[in-house]
Amino acid sequence: SIYSESDAVVPWRNSIETESSWAENVQVRASHCGMAFSAEVYAVLADHLVRPGLSSKQRNDALIESIRQMRPGARPRACA
Repeated sequence: SIYSESDAVVPWRNSIETESSWAENVQVRASHCGMAFSAEVYAVLADHLVRPGLSSKQRNDALIESIRQMRPGARPRACA
């Protein structure tokens, strides 16, 4: 989960996931709407997408899903 304590739309405590080998909570400094434009958020996403053990297809699928969640209706294409 990427969350911000300054999010005035979603209470940040509602964004916290149970941490495991597949889930991590990362706090950023951004407003709710500002997360879509935050370099810090994109740096967190990039870091998580290049983690060892993920195939290129898994990274592309994860990136596409992230974009879909941030921009409903978007039609992102996989990277070559």
